[in-house]
Amino acid sequence: MLFRSQIFLFSDREPFCEGASTADDSLTEITAANWQKIPIHTVYKFPVVLEEEDKGYDFMEMLASENKGTFKVKW
Repeated sequence: MLFRSQIFLFSDREPFCEGASTADDSLTEITAANWQKIPIHTVYKFPVVLEEEDKGYDFMEMLASENKGTFKVKW
């Protein structure tokens, strides 16, 4: 039996490092490192309190789109 690799990522916000958003850099780096073209499926957990500056929804949607994965939202 042949198994196809897949990645599932669950998150409720965009990536941060030392208080600063790293969403753009993370998207670029993850996609570039995915040389095997493994599908990255993302699930965005909509936060109870939505911060205006949070771009987690956009990040997760783009990550899945650029890596042949699916994007889902969990309320």
